[in-house]
Amino acid sequence: MKIVNTCVVLAVLLLTVLGLLSAAAGQTTAETILIRSLQDRLQDQARVWRYLMEATENTVASQEAAARQTAKEMVTVHTKASYELIDHYLDWIDTVPQTERKRAIANELLDRLARYAIGKSGYVWILDYKGSYVLSKNRARDGENIWDSKDSDGNLFVQNLIRKGRALHEGETDYHSYPWKNQWETSPREKIAALLHFPRMEWVVGISTYYDDLVDMSYRAVTMERIKNLIAQQRIGKSGYIWVTDSAGVYQVSEEGLRNGEDISGARDANGALFIQDAIRKAKDAGVDTAIQEYSWQNIGESKPRMKVAGLAYMEAWDWIIGVSAYYDDFIGEDAAGMEKGIPDEGEPVPGVTDTEILIGSSAALGGHASFLGSQLIEGARARINEVNEQGGIHGRTIRLVAYDDRYDPPKTVANTRKLIHEDKVFALFNYVGTPTTKAVIVNETPVSDAKIPLVGLFTGAEFLRTPFQPYVFNVRDSYYAEAEGAVTYFTSLGLKKIAVMYQNDAFGRAVLDGAKIALKKRGMKPVAIATFERGTMDVEKAMERIKASGAEAVVMVGTYSPLAKFIKISHDAGFSPYFHTVSFVGSEAFGKELIETQKISPEYFRKIIVTQVVPAPFSGDYAGVREYRQLAKEYNPRHEENYVALEGFINAGVLVKALRKAGRNLTREKFIFALESMRNVDIGIGKLLTFGNNDHQGLTGIYYSRLTSEGVFEIFTPLM
Repeated sequence: MKIVNTCVVLAVLLLTVLGLLSAAAGQTTAETILIRSLQDRLQDQARVWRYLMEATENTVASQEAAARQTAKEMVTVHTKASYELIDHYLDWIDTVPQTERKRAIANELLDRLARYAIGKSGYVWILDYKGSYVLSKNRARDGENIWDSKDSDGNLFVQNLIRKGRALHEGETDYHSYPWKNQWETSPREKIAALLHFPRMEWVVGISTYYDDLVDMSYRAVTMERIKNLIAQQRIGKSGYIWVTDSAGVYQVSEEGLRNGEDISGARDANGALFIQDAIRKAKDAGVDTAIQEYSWQNIGESKPRMKVAGLAYMEAWDWIIGVSAYYDDFIGEDAAGMEKGIPDEGEPVPGVTDTEILIGSSAALGGHASFLGSQLIEGARARINEVNEQGGIHGRTIRLVAYDDRYDPPKTVANTRKLIHEDKVFALFNYVGTPTTKAVIVNETPVSDAKIPLVGLFTGAEFLRTPFQPYVFNVRDSYYAEAEGAVTYFTSLGLKKIAVMYQNDAFGRAVLDGAKIALKKRGMKPVAIATFERGTMDVEKAMERIKASGAEAVVMVGTYSPLAKFIKISHDAGFSPYFHTVSFVGSEAFGKELIETQKISPEYFRKIIVTQVVPAPFSGDYAGVREYRQLAKEYNPRHEENYVALEGFINAGVLVKALRKAGRNLTREKFIFALESMRNVDIGIGKLLTFGNNDHQGLTGIYYSRLTSEGVFEIFTPLM
């Protein structure tokens, strides 16, 4: 709370400097200048309060994340103990020949687990594959089928738990969070379940409890109440004050807090105008900017209305409209109350922006050997963009996405980019695919920085997009260095010491190679072999021979899906079957299809084929953002098959849309960049928060592990490391 209190003190000092906590300002003969000055000062104060709220949100979100991680670690301890107990009993049962004795031992195990308490109200449960309780809380519901049970959000959480659990190998752990409200409670609480899988018994075991049973989760409520109380105490001039509503027009903060929770959306000013609704619209249209609302107001006991003015700002994370309001005559005398105010300055035309449309440009591999990646990235993005357009667009403008095919060829990417910037005059660039292609327009040539045009959402994790800092590039996904680190972490946790690298000979391959070398060097290791092949070819035989000769226990592969699938196949044919890993760029669905249908890899090797991912499983029901992707993608293309690449495109489009909204109606590239850089701890519905900063354009951090399953898909799993 010290950080929050410091922010509050800073805000009060800033407000004092602004001169708005004093009584009235003196008049001058240039009353119109004073009016504009007062408006500017009110907007400045609204902006300061928003900054305070954003700083508070960052602090609270960090505290909540730390509390969740602590809770997860506490549950993990119980999980390991439960696994060892169950494993011990099952091994014991295997040694007993008598059926009745087996049942007695199993019943003893269930009784022991039923007495195991996690936190205040947590417990161990066991479900069979059909959703029937093998073990319930206090054994009260043993045998009951709960397959169709739904959580407080209406999700079939039991089916999700079983699906996630069955994807685990014995000894591995995964986690699932879901909201749950007991009959005696007024609101849902968030629950965490750690999952284990015992295939020999067809059991999914869960160790579940509420987060707030283990750690204090009250930071947000306590902190927001303090902020509300502080705002309610402020005075602007003689009789002005600060008010806050949500988008529905419900008071979050009223004068002295006396009307908090009251719906004032229908309030009218002295002229009969619905001024609160107007204020909400203006504040949200302003995005990261601020706005002014003027209205005539007559208090009880006054003989005539007086002109009031409010500086407005919108705090998106809390859905708060901040109004810093005052009477003109408190500051500059009654004679100025009805004067005309200044007219906003006219700016230069903004490229790609009209009264009805925002034009966005993309260059991606829509044809050629990497066509699955480009086509699916764009298709996922269109699902989000189409939905936004159907709902009226962004501040009255629809989004039009122009996508050109570069066939994963750098010179074509450069030509497409120049065309988009100079001929099509797009507002921003979006959803580029590949490392060599993006390097061509960021490093080798510089059309992006020359035009000072933002580029958002790149399907590559190359380090040159992150270091040195690129002011116009916004990476949503995590880096290849993070994926390489994740792969090496996993392999070394298995006790593997001989790790090789086989890479496509271009900027993409070298980017991942560098990441693998760094990850190995941290552990006092280096690749036991390094081999390469040319981009766009299937010539991987020499690379396989070299790596096989090294005796590698695991191979980090870099390339597109077809040559990598062939590399695995010829390795198996040669009697060489290490673990194989590649990064998310491969396109897991196309890779899986190539492995199973074209190369006909034997199922016995599936579990040793690993892909690190930067987004969750696209067929998961665990996250609201993924569920929304599945619904909208099918709605706009009934033949769409869920895949990781399209989900990433959908997420990128969601970030684009949020930033455009935040930038406001008076859209410029500068405001759009500022809107992106002001996004802190934004929940995009995938279980991770997105944050950009002034000198940090890496939005998401953290990877996921996936491996090939018998269904031919790459399923997310959580290694026990």
